[in-house]
Amino acid sequence: MSSTIRKILIFVAEPMGEKPVIDLAGIGEVLGKGLVNHGFDRAYIVPGQFLLLKDNELFVDWLVDLIHCNVKQASDCWQCLNDWCAEHLKFVCKRVGTACVTAAEEPQQNGRLSVEEEDFCVTFDPIVLRWVVLWKVSGGGSPPSELLNTVDEYPVPTEARAEYEAALDNWI
Repeated sequence: MSSTIRKILIFVAEPMGEKPVIDLAGIGEVLGKGLVNHGFDRAYIVPGQFLLLKDNELFVDWLVDLIHCNVKQASDCWQCLNDWCAEHLKFVCKRVGTACVTAAEEPQQNGRLSVEEEDFCVTFDPIVLRWVVLWKVSGGGSPPSELLNTVDEYPVPTEARAEYEAALDNWI
């Protein structure tokens, strides 16, 4: 068994937790430092970009552009994340017009993609192409005044930048 396959099997075998990015297949110490320098200090941050791009070629191009790895290393990382998501996430990716939206667990609510959690519900509105968050507040509490994220903006692959900017202009 190759070291890459072994690394994928080990990574997929358990929840991501606080694993460092170097636990991802294709990512060693040097490339891991490159990811950390771009705000991806833990493995659990990378699947957000993986799910956003989902397509193998887009993800590989993004990772090659971001940390200057080779295509095999980026493909191994994609495979690792793809296998982990297949094992641990129950989600559906659905194309709505030109947008691809993703939802976990019970994805349909009135024909719309949604994620239902204990303290919030998120639903994708296919008419205006946006996610709507509803906070569930009980016992006199209030929703958070702001959501905290450690990354201001995730890097967008060069070939997707124009479409990304157009979508931002449309939403803002």
